[in-house]
Amino acid sequence: MLNKKNFILIFMLLICILLLSIGSIEAAPKIELKVAHIFSTDVGVHKLFVKFKEIVEERSNNQIEVKIFPAGQLGNERVITEQIYLGAIDIGHSSGGGWATVAPPAAAINLPFLWKDIDHVERFFKEANGLDICNELLKPFRLVALTYTYNGTRSALLRKKPIYKLEDVKNIKLRLPELPSWVTAWRALGANPTTVPWGEVYTALQTGVVDACEVTPQYICSAALQEVTKYFSLTKHLVDWSIVAINKQKWEEIPDDLKAIIIEAMDEAGEYQRALGVTSESEYLNIMKEAGVEVNELNPGEAEKFANAVEVVFKEYEEEFNNFNIKDLFKTINIYR
Repeated sequence: MLNKKNFILIFMLLICILLLSIGSIEAAPKIELKVAHIFSTDVGVHKLFVKFKEIVEERSNNQIEVKIFPAGQLGNERVITEQIYLGAIDIGHSSGGGWATVAPPAAAINLPFLWKDIDHVERFFKEANGLDICNELLKPFRLVALTYTYNGTRSALLRKKPIYKLEDVKNIKLRLPELPSWVTAWRALGANPTTVPWGEVYTALQTGVVDACEVTPQYICSAALQEVTKYFSLTKHLVDWSIVAINKQKWEEIPDDLKAIIIEAMDEAGEYQRALGVTSESEYLNIMKEAGVEVNELNPGEAEKFANAVEVVFKEYEEEFNNFNIKDLFKTINIYR
């Protein structure tokens, strides 16, 4: 039997062990995730990250802390993708063309006229495990895809004249982001591409540095581009879905239980953002019309001419990134059209 003295000693020992255990739990290192993007806070991409922050911090009991830097606070799209690659920023959002700055084969998934509509994109991700396919293109370059967004369908926004047929594109000074695949495609269509950072597009259009840009209604309204343009020609050349990705080394440092929370939170935030992207597209188009922007369709048969003109870009990517099976990727995408 324990005497009173031994009982007290054992009891005190148990108390010490308990206190040490509590101390070790409290001292568990908090994981900070630095998130950056180039858009204003009223855009769906920012709302995705806000939703992600809310979910992941709550479900991890604040063991994960998310810090969001919107509106190009940490640099333009190219700088942000490079910083994620290097590990200075943890998470970001860009199209395949944007991630191609550091992961060149990723450009193949966002070529003009590759996707029919958002339903086509959803079938690819849900039936063909599209996120795994994206990771085959990204993981060799220190990136891990977490979810995807839908930002609308890109068409041509112009200052001087609308586009009705392929010939109307000839020599238009067209603003593009710094995405080589898009520059090559628009040159094939006859345009004169000029790369301009997103934060400078309004001024470039206002001063005539460029005649046009190609963008979604959501992005147009978020930057008030309807104030300095007159025509929105529905080329519908690019279904604008993008990838949210994390630096691979950062991902591997996160414990498995917290990874599961991050994946779950990103899935939910992605679904939330894509739903916003679909429902808001017509609303933004109406805002543009009310501001005086004239919206027009292409002439019958012209969309096919546009698509045929950029076929050369597809062939270039099949050849350049043959070791990534880009030809098979295009076939897989077309199966779900």
